[in-house]
Amino acid sequence: MEDHPKINFGKTGVLLINLGTPESTSWFDIRRYLKEFLSDRRVIEVNPILWKFILNVFILTFRPSKTAKAYKEIWMEKENMSPLRYYTKLQAEKIDKLIENKNVIIDYAMRYGNPSIKSKINKLHEAGCEHLLIIPLYPQYAAATTATVCDEVYRSLMKMRWQPSLKIVPHYESEELYIDALVNSLNKKIKSHITNLNIKAKKPNDKIKQNPEANPSTPSNQFIAFTTPTIHKIVMR
Repeated sequence: MEDHPKINFGKTGVLLINLGTPESTSWFDIRRYLKEFLSDRRVIEVNPILWKFILNVFILTFRPSKTAKAYKEIWMEKENMSPLRYYTKLQAEKIDKLIENKNVIIDYAMRYGNPSIKSKINKLHEAGCEHLLIIPLYPQYAAATTATVCDEVYRSLMKMRWQPSLKIVPHYESEELYIDALVNSLNKKIKSHITNLNIKAKKPNDKIKQNPEANPSTPSNQFIAFTTPTIHKIVMR
């Protein structure tokens, strides 16, 4: 059996899934993203034949230019990605460091655009994940958000012979850990503003430089404060 290929197994994959983002601010990438997003029946619940005509004839002809202009205003040139993708990636990396478990792999995906849910599920499978924990990054449940994530996860698994054990977090807006994370975040933000006001009062002509990465109230840090113990709780059952 020495020639048998090595098989990875015994791991748990945790996939954080956010809404989506175009690959770039180009007209074609924006159009591709909008088409995938606006073709989702969970998002647009109207007559599909009528909507297909409206989408392809009007929206995908004129809307990409306006959307591209808006994305260019917020696009992170150095990282060459949108803020949504950047901070989702950062969340996954920070949580992975906090979990510190070689048998738990933290990754992220986008419902629309890249990295796709299908590609990341395949990647987790190749890494030996026999268990999947899906965490849609929406506190409240809605068909156009959480449900469409579930749809895509199921579609991806339907095309695979390998089937993991699967858990999907449906919503968590009422979870005590999540509420505590929001309260702590707001308290720190208020305290930070009070400190900045005091500094400005002493030095009214000086500009205060802040590092957004060090801000404890960013959405990334709020979510991490809730997610890390939640993953521990679910995975270690």
